[in-house]
Formats: sequence, C-alpha cells, structure tokens
Amino acid sequence: MSRIRRRSRPIHIPRAPGPLGDGRAGSTADTLPPVSKPGFGPWASLLALGLLLLIAALAFHWFGLERGTQTATEPAALSVAGYVGADSCAACHRPEYDRWQQSHHAAAMLPPDPQNVLGDFRDAEYAQYGRRTNFLRHNGQYLIRTDGPDGRTAEFPVRYVFGRAPLQQYLLQLPGERLQAFSIAWDSRDAPEGGQRWFHLYPGENIDSRDPLHWTGPYQNWNFMCADCHSTNVRHNYDAQHDRFDTRWSEVNVACEACHGPGSAHLAWAEKRQRFWKRWRSEDPGRGLVVRFEHTADPGRRASIINGRTLRFSEDAQIRACAVCHSRRTALTNEFLPEEGYDQHYLAALLSDDLYFVDGQIKDEVYEYNSFRQSKMFARGVVCSDCHDPHSTSLRGDRNTVCLQCHQAARYEASTHHHHNGKVPSAVGCVDCHMPQRTYMVVDPRRDHSFRVPRPDLTEHLGVPNTCQQCHRDKPALWAADQVKRWLGRDAAGFQHFGTALQAVRTTAPGAEALLRAALNDPTTPPIAKGSLLEDAGAVLSAIPDALRRSLHSEFVPERLGALRATQVMPLSQRWNLADHLLADSQRALRIEAARLLAGTGLTSEQSRQLEPALQELRTAAGIYASRPEWRMIAGGVEAALGHSTQAVEQYQAALAIQPGFAPAYANLADLYRALGQEDKVREMLSQGLSAAPNDAGLHYAHGLHLVRVGRTPAGLAEIKRAAELAPDDDRYTYGYAVGLYSSRNKKPAFDFLAAHLRAHPNDREALYLLAQMAIESGRQATLAPYRSRLEQFAEEDARARQLIEALPH
Repeated sequence: MSRIRRRSRPIHIPRAPGPLGDGRAGSTADTLPPVSKPGFGPWASLLALGLLLLIAALAFHWFGLERGTQTATEPAALSVAGYVGADSCAACHRPEYDRWQQSHHAAAMLPPDPQNVLGDFRDAEYAQYGRRTNFLRHNGQYLIRTDGPDGRTAEFPVRYVFGRAPLQQYLLQLPGERLQAFSIAWDSRDAPEGGQRWFHLYPGENIDSRDPLHWTGPYQNWNFMCADCHSTNVRHNYDAQHDRFDTRWSEVNVACEACHGPGSAHLAWAEKRQRFWKRWRSEDPGRGLVVRFEHTADPGRRASIINGRTLRFSEDAQIRACAVCHSRRTALTNEFLPEEGYDQHYLAALLSDDLYFVDGQIKDEVYEYNSFRQSKMFARGVVCSDCHDPHSTSLRGDRNTVCLQCHQAARYEASTHHHHNGKVPSAVGCVDCHMPQRTYMVVDPRRDHSFRVPRPDLTEHLGVPNTCQQCHRDKPALWAADQVKRWLGRDAAGFQHFGTALQAVRTTAPGAEALLRAALNDPTTPPIAKGSLLEDAGAVLSAIPDALRRSLHSEFVPERLGALRATQVMPLSQRWNLADHLLADSQRALRIEAARLLAGTGLTSEQSRQLEPALQELRTAAGIYASRPEWRMIAGGVEAALGHSTQAVEQYQAALAIQPGFAPAYANLADLYRALGQEDKVREMLSQGLSAAPNDAGLHYAHGLHLVRVGRTPAGLAEIKRAAELAPDDDRYTYGYAVGLYSSRNKKPAFDFLAAHLRAHPNDREALYLLAQMAIESGRQATLAPYRSRLEQFAEEDARARQLIEALPH
C-alpha cells in the first residue's frame, strides 16, 4: 500500500506474478470469502483429512507429481508445482496458519463485508477544494459517491478493501477491468491517536480528474501499481490492443505461497508421508518445497552472528523472499518464479538522491530492503525472522527485548551506552536512536532498517537528519554533535561511512576521486553503497578506471548495476569494451539494463548478435507492462538508439495515449524528429507538450534549442533560461544557457551567469571548467584569478584541470 508521489519515472512496482490462479479481479461473480479461522469438531476433522487426501490425490493426477521435486536451486521445481491455497496448509501447520490469520498479510486485500470494512459508510461526508465525497451503504453494498474520470459526481461500488492498520483504502472499478485505489482513506487508529476519520492521502493538493494522481489516474491503478504485493500469484494480463486487464490471482490476500512458493509438491510429499508413515522413506530431501527457509532460532547460528567478525553481504533466501515486496523496484516479468530469486524478476533501486539522503537514511517511501542492505546486521548474517515472526509479522519482543536477543542487556541498557544517565523515558527504546522513523501516507510511520549510529555531526556536514533532534527538537544539530563528542571524546562513527564520499561525488568536490576510490576499495562498504557511488560518479570516472572494471565484475548485483550505469557517460564503443559481458549476466535485471545501455547504431554484426537475447528480454518486459507510459518510454528510447524511428514514434505516441500530460514523451518525440530533420514536427510536439505541462523544465529546454536552431536565438535563450530557473539543480540547463549566451556573443552575461552559479555551487567543477575554457578562448584569462585556486584543488586527480591551468599565464 503506497501513497504515490509525483514523479516521471516508475515508482514502487510490487511483486511480479506466477502461474495463473483462480481469482479474477473485477468480476461480478467473484465470491472469495473473507479470511477467517475455521472451527473443527471431531467429525469435521476427519472430513477435513479426507478432503485433504482427495486434494492430494487430484494433485498427483493433475500436476504429475508421482516423482520427487527438485530443491529451490533447481529451476524445474515450479514446472511440476501448482498453487493449492492457504487452507491446504492449515491441517499440518495450524499454529503458523492461525498467526497468519491475524497478520497484515492476511488483511492485505479482502472483499468488502462488515467484518473487513473499517470505515464509516453511514452516509459520512468528506469535502476538499469544493469537491464532496460521500461514503454510503445500500442494499448490503458499500458505495462511494465522488468525482469520476470525467469530473462528474457518480456512485462507485467498493470492490475490495485494502489493508487494515494504520489506514484502510478502498478499490473502485473503472472500465477496462481496472481497479483503482481511492485517494481518501480511513484512519483506523483509535480516536485518541487522531484516528477514526476519513482523510486525503494528498492533503493540501488540489487534485482533480485531469491530474494523473487523481484516483482514476494511472498512478492509482491497482492492477499495475499494487496487485503484486497485496495478493498471491498475480497475473496482470494486460491486453494492449484493447487497453484492458484480465488480472488473476491464486488468493486474494498475501498467503503462505506468496513467500514459500507453490505448494502442491509439498502437499503431495506430506500426503505420501501420511499414507506410508511407518515404511515410507522420502526420496525428496527438499520435502517438495519450491523455496526453503533455513531455521533461524538455532542458538549456534545466533552465536555465530554475535561472535563472528566476517562481513559477507550475502543474501539469505528469506531476505530475497521478503524483498520481493519490501523494496522499491521495477518489475521485469509477469511470472515471478520464487525459486529463481529476486534479481531475475526485479530491478532494485539504488540509493538515488530522490529516494535516500546522502548518508543512506530513508527519504521517500522506499520500504526496508535497501536500508537493511546497508546495515551491519545484514553484513553479519541477520535475517528478517530474527526480529519478526514471519507468520504474524509482529516483532519477537518489545522495542528493546527484540534487540537484546543478541545485544547484552548489561552493556547496551547501561548509561555508559546511551549516555542519558537514567533520564531516558520508558517509552524510548533502542529503535528510537538506531531506527529513526518517517511518516508516509499521512499516518503511517515506518522505521529505517539500516540500524545506524546517531550522527548529528553529519547533519552539520551533509545536511542529513539525525535521531537526536527527533526528541531534542528545540536544540540545533551542533549542540547534539557536541554532546556526542563530550561522551566519546570524538565524533560518532558507525558502520555506514560512505556519506561523505557520496556527497563529494555528487557535488564533484575537491578530493572526490580519492574518497570514491577509498570507498570502493574498503571491504566494509556495503555493495549497495558502492553501486550508488558508481552510479553518480560520471564526472570523476576517469580517475578510477581499475576500480570501475573491478566493480563491473563484482559478485554483488547492486555493485555491478551501479558500475554499469556509470558507463552511460562514455561513448558507446567504450561502454561495449567495458560492459558487454553483462549482456550474458546470470541475473535478468543486469541483462536488461545492459541491453538498454548498449543498444545503438553502428554495432558490428557480432555485437548485434550478442545484444539480441538481452534486447529481447527488455522488449518482453516492455510489452508486459505496456499499460505504463514509463515502459513505453524505455522501449521507445531503445528503438530510437537502434535507429528504428518508426517503432520509436509508435512507443512515444502510445505513452501519450496512456497519459496525455506525460512530458518526457513529448520531449523524446521532439528530439527524435530533430534527429530526422523534421523541425516542423519538433515545433508541433513541443507546443503540445508545453500546453499539457507548462512548468516542465525539459520541455522548455528542448523548445529553447529548437528556437535557436531555427534562428530565433533571443527567444530560444529565454526558454533555456526558464528551464534553468525551473530546475536549478539540473546542470544541463545551467551549462546550456551559459553556452548559448557565449555562442551568441553575449560573453560577459555568460561569465556573470556562471560566476553567480559558482557562488551558489562552489564545487561544481564542470561549471568552473566551462568558465575557464570560455575565458581562455576569449582572451579573458585575467577574469580567472579568483578561480585559479579552485582549479588547483582539482588538478591533482583531474587531467582537465591541469590542462586548463597550463593554458593560463604564469
């Protein structure tokens, strides 16, 4: 469940589906019952056992299960296993089943009935920006009267409830078998906590039916955005030709097989064991399980975690299973095979600046996976179920005892550790200092799972938040940093120490190359951080060629991914020399990303042959998710890179048909027409785009370049300047405006503009180099006197700085 934020690229796209199940979204004949705990009397138990044996016998016949099933490491397992439903698990796994019944997973999505609907549907009303919404119940049906796709008020029946605590959303149906998540939710917290009310997920925003964030828009579409992580074994089944869905599932909520994989082979194993109890010897050590999770309560394993010193950064099967939904990622397939693992089906986000703070703390709604991969806990082998009961999803203790399973109370509950001398309120625990929380969806606080040491000193240096000020809100960060230094005799340290390097790389500060090289060579730097450092390292890559090559062959997927993306600043031929092996990577996520970055014109026949399999995987993914404008853009970009202009135009136009205000599609279409020399179509596309998205910086920039090309330079420069004003942190527009001024013989305004930019961004070496180059070419070297010392700061590791200094008079 996620409140969608405004962004032009894909956001959280949940778990991908497996084989076709029985559930059908949007069908009026759907009568799936709510999850409830069945009762068993003596005769009912015998009847249930008989039914279980009958199901197992049918499973033998239907799925061909008379032979043993491979273990999770052998991909053939799923080919002989099917989904059987949570109730089939209950007979043998009653305690786990009962705990699951009470979990958030069991309530992830359910039919609307008095047991499941929490909101007030007694003609309650919610009003915002002049639009009124009423929540009604009529003839046993739950209805919402609100503004629809055309802006007119109509009644929409509630098809499903979504979640339970701390809020509940409701799914409404639109044509094309689309289910949409309604943007006004029920606050299910107790009234003293502020709950028992209707509230809007976008408070303070006037969102009408023309906005893509409106409940009828693409970003609230359940079929694509939500279904995978709220039901089991989902298939989207999008028909691009008729623009409609036929989404199916095995179970309406998140049930046993969502994590354990299809259970028919295990059920057959259990049935055979039951029938031949005294003389049966299993030929299947894997017990028919598609995915096997190791037992985590073994004291010996826990001791190895506590006493171990090796950092391994390897991912347990359990972490990969949880990551399927508890991560920010893009789905790549429409058939998730649990035994194949995460990276065969998803492309995980890295620690980009729109999602995480520069030190790795959570910023946007990113869930737990990448945070946990930064942690020392992860590096030592801790897994999710060490802290959480996987069936009830509740903690294994209170806010302190769950930590004290491994951390000795005598050491960590003492004032010598927390330094608050007994003044810590009883409500404050370990997590309040080491797992800071942020609130999403207005009422849903979530904790950062990177388990970090409080670092108020980094607030001063990097501008990141710190947990000290969550309690001491009236104190500045410097005060908190001084307190820590008094306690320790130094600044705090902690496990995550890559923030300074990442900040330097992003701002191209002096010494960025050395900091990057040190972080990449440090065995304690988490691979997710190494990948993120490399992804942003384009301006300083020339100083670390050996480290880049090594990371491109790393054993860790996020490091390979970041290194691959780092090469996109290079010419295509250089990219191929460095990264062509990733086209045959063991993980589909890497193969698809490599295909995107290595597609281009002028490839040799051998390169084209090498590219084709991964390129086909990319096209397949784009076809599966053709309901999304972002995937249409990816497909269009690849076709354009390959010189397939007709196919590229089709994909960009399809993106605009899906979302008429999708600015990137207008910009890419205009750029494609520019490459084809069709300036009249460039003008048409940009005019339409600016009408649909008048404040999009990219469109203003493209319009400005078009005007300059057709000889309207002053008007073009005004448009480029407007782009720089709308997106002051996007270097393309800053440099483009400066170069435009300079090229049009407005040299002094160009110098003044860059000088003002450098005052605001003193470490922007690209702007500094551009200013120096302009000054040298125009014979104005004297204007560089204030900047010479900055050039010298970069000269040790950057050849361009040395060349510019050599061109200056001594």
